Amino acid sequence: MKKKLILILILASFFLSGCENKSVTFSQYRLAEEPEIKKTLGMLSDAILSGDAKGFINCFSSDCPFFHKINQYMSSLKLNDINFNDFSMDIENLTPLGDGIEASVKIKWDATVKDSKKCGSLVRKIYLSRDNDIWKIKDYNFHIYSNPTVVVGRSSLLLSNGEQMANALESQLLLDTQHLQNTGDIILLGTAYDNASILEMEINNLTYIRVTEDYPGRGLGIVQVIPNVEQYRHVIIIQGSTLQDAKDSIGFMTDYLIAEKYMEPGVYIIKDKKIRKAELLELTSLTSFDYNKATETLERAKGIIEYNIKLICDEIALEKDNIISLMKNTSDEHRKDYKETFSYNSCQSSQKPHPISMGLICSYLINKDLCTKAFQLPPKGNADILNSAAMNGEGLNVSSMTALLRLAGLGENQVFSLRKGDGSIVFANIGEGYALDFDSIVFPGVFQHCHLEEAEHMENEGYYIDFKKNLTNMDSEDIMDSINKLHNAFNPEKDILKSKMTRGKFSSDENLHHISLPYNIHDIYVMLQANAPYYQTGNAFNSLKEARESLKEAMGQLLWIKLRKHVISLASKYPGSQYDYSLYSAGLINVKHPEAYAEAARESAPVKKKSSEIGSASKEADDKIRGILSLLSTIKERNKEEDSLLHPDICLETKCGKVIDKALLAYGLYANLFNKAEEAWIAIGDGSSYLVIKDDYGYKYVDCKYNSLSRLPDSTIYLCFNEKYAYNGRLGIGSKPEFLN
Repeated sequence: MKKKLILILILASFFLSGCENKSVTFSQYRLAEEPEIKKTLGMLSDAILSGDAKGFINCFSSDCPFFHKINQYMSSLKLNDINFNDFSMDIENLTPLGDGIEASVKIKWDATVKDSKKCGSLVRKIYLSRDNDIWKIKDYNFHIYSNPTVVVGRSSLLLSNGEQMANALESQLLLDTQHLQNTGDIILLGTAYDNASILEMEINNLTYIRVTEDYPGRGLGIVQVIPNVEQYRHVIIIQGSTLQDAKDSIGFMTDYLIAEKYMEPGVYIIKDKKIRKAELLELTSLTSFDYNKATETLERAKGIIEYNIKLICDEIALEKDNIISLMKNTSDEHRKDYKETFSYNSCQSSQKPHPISMGLICSYLINKDLCTKAFQLPPKGNADILNSAAMNGEGLNVSSMTALLRLAGLGENQVFSLRKGDGSIVFANIGEGYALDFDSIVFPGVFQHCHLEEAEHMENEGYYIDFKKNLTNMDSEDIMDSINKLHNAFNPEKDILKSKMTRGKFSSDENLHHISLPYNIHDIYVMLQANAPYYQTGNAFNSLKEARESLKEAMGQLLWIKLRKHVISLASKYPGSQYDYSLYSAGLINVKHPEAYAEAARESAPVKKKSSEIGSASKEADDKIRGILSLLSTIKERNKEEDSLLHPDICLETKCGKVIDKALLAYGLYANLFNKAEEAWIAIGDGSSYLVIKDDYGYKYVDCKYNSLSRLPDSTIYLCFNEKYAYNGRLGIGSKPEFLN
């Protein structure tokens, strides 16, 4: 008995010892795979620190979304003169998900950017899985599927199934003739040959397989998860050879996506209500793809799109009519800071009054290119819009990104430009609160727990909170909600935001008006028709993509015109408001005081520098004029029918501009070279734009379209101005200057 008791004690001791060892192991590593994942992240950090482009890209799987952007990241560091002094990635949490692991990683960095020091931290989510026994990154900006758009064929018998899936996923259902989105995540549903969006991908070899009436065959469903198509993260295609197989697959995948919320790229087979990855041999089909059936579906889809373009263009023609008459009602007062509103660099300053900085955001709402770009984003106002926008933010700044998200459907309390101590960032007051950094030196993304030393103010086109002046035009409930979300999105060094509320309420700014934005992309989407009253072949377009691009341009233009009319009306009603300033920030030429543009052109530092270079190389007046013409010839002309001016700084920086932009640049150069600003005019006509100058023999015209000199006046000139005087025949402002009589 005693021996048995001793044996039991020994076994118990051994068992407890084993448990203790397991406990220690668990405390060190949350998952058994953690050491290998740490190794991958360590290799990534070392590659970034050493500038090892090959070592960097080897940490990623080739089917990682946005692989082309990731591949360019290291070269962009060199291009932008970014050098990391320290860079670390520490795992905060690991969660098994599907065939891989979701990692919450805290990134800290210390970098030198063009001789200035930048440091910070943030938490980003990364998805990793095994690739030939090595853990590689399969998604560097990971997030679960968030209400992905569902698309069915226009005449598909799967419409009700698509509606059920969209409702279950709380997403948007669109027809293949309606969807313009090409970013984020999207789900395409179909049988063989009934969804034009799937067919276009199949014809262009963008799918892993082609589904036919015989392949994969009866009783099976096929799911393809495809990364890196256009600007999408994932295109998820759910199909069956028969209608019943497609219906069963859609029902199964609806439940599956609600439960799993993410799938790795690849091909999956659904059979007997179970899903598995397809074997290589299963992806080989001996059946032929019927191009005639595919072409017939595509032609019908293009015909519907062509019909919708006509409807939208008819609406544009109606909306265009009274824009000039609306401009006539704007204020006659010439505010000195109109010039600053237009000035490229001063608008980026954190010191500008809120009507001016908010006017900058508002000006992007009436930018045609941005209105068009908004239709690329998912048509659902949620977090997926943020991820889509973050990965497609090239050429945008924080103000224009804020406007883009407002155009795409985020509410006036949901997205702001946040000015912090070391720059600006987009703050999204949705979900738990997010920071969107599309120009991050640690790769774009949507983050939480970003380092924040100080919040100065946040604003969009309608609302603002000034944390330094304790001033706002928001309601107290909205203020508290925003501040709570700020603390989730950022990681402030101290409770600098909530403490504002405990010391006293924000003062209410009753002088700054706020009017809700009446239009966004959803108001244009609802105008699209599912059918045409007559059959159109869609012969105007070579491809479905080309047809969609034309429809997107038309819808963007309609949204732009509707918003422009709205903003002009508000500018008339509220002089000195952000709406008033936005007209000058946008550079609209049909304003009451274009003199502000001429003054801004003359005072531009880059223009003064170029003038000095021309002046030092040319002593005679004629040589200086030739120097201006030579510089204008380096500006690549943008053939756009827009009635707005680019700031000369942008023209010089990008070497690109419209004819009217070149005329404004020419004025700035001439005014600095000759110090005779009052003797020069910017003149805009239907055929060209000019710098008009006077010499001993009369008036000369610097033709900015042909970069040449002329003595012949242009009878189509309707607008001319300098810093002292303006004439606009269409608005009925001023009288014709001497050179037009």
